[in-house]
This record gives sequence, C-alpha cells and structure tokens, in this order.
Amino acid sequence: MLFDLTNFYFEGRKERSAKAQYGRSKEKRNDCKLLVIALCVNAIRYKLKQTGEKYISTFTTLTLLMGVVFLLPVIAFALAKLGFITADMMSRYRKYSLIVIMLVAAIITPPDLMTLILVTLPLYLLYELSIRVAKWVD
Repeated sequence: MLFDLTNFYFEGRKERSAKAQYGRSKEKRNDCKLLVIALCVNAIRYKLKQTGEKYISTFTTLTLLMGVVFLLPVIAFALAKLGFITADMMSRYRKYSLIVIMLVAAIITPPDLMTLILVTLPLYLLYELSIRVAKWVD
C-alpha cells in the first residue's frame, strides 16, 4: 500500500501525466520515494518504542499492586483474629465490596475493559477467600 501511495504521488495520475515534467516524476525524484518510505518506517518504529515503554510501565505497576493485593487473605486473617471483622459482616457487604473492587481496578489499570476484568476477577476471588479465612478463624 505504501508503494502504491508513493508511486501515485511521484508519478501522478495517468490522465495528468503532464505533472510529471514539473518535478514529480520517478526519474527526476527517485531519492524522494526512499525518503518518504524511511520517514514512515521511522515513525512506526518510534510508535512501537512508545507502546513498549507504556507496556513495561503498566506491567510493572500491575505486578507490584497485585503483589500487595494478594495479601488480602492474610490481612483478613489478622483482622478476624483481632475481632475487627467477621465472616457474616463480609458476606453482608459483598455487593458493596464488588463495586469498590471494580473502582480500584479501574483506577490502577489503563482504560481497557479486558484489563479491568483481568484485575477485577482475582481481586474478587481473593475477597471470597478472605471470607472463608474469616469463617475459619471464627
């Protein structure tokens, strides 16, 4: 496709071949075609570099935050042992906790539905596991 676009630009349309004599012909400006291709490839490479940096940053942030979040059952164990929470209380507030979990997942993830779901599911499963841990402590 890039070749077709540059070919059209430098050679002109078939019915307007007179423009070829004003500097847009392939014979006179062969180096310009290579310049256009080089600029396009360079722009694509820059965009890939930016995307890669964003991906690594997002991956690192998510990994660290999920590591902290996986401590939720341990925190629930400690709070249940101290008597601050019970399994019944956590079960009663299950729907509110799901909304809070989704809000937290929306804040820590990029604006992408699939990433939101991939973060929400483990968080909610950890909340359910925390309910089981609190029930075990009681």
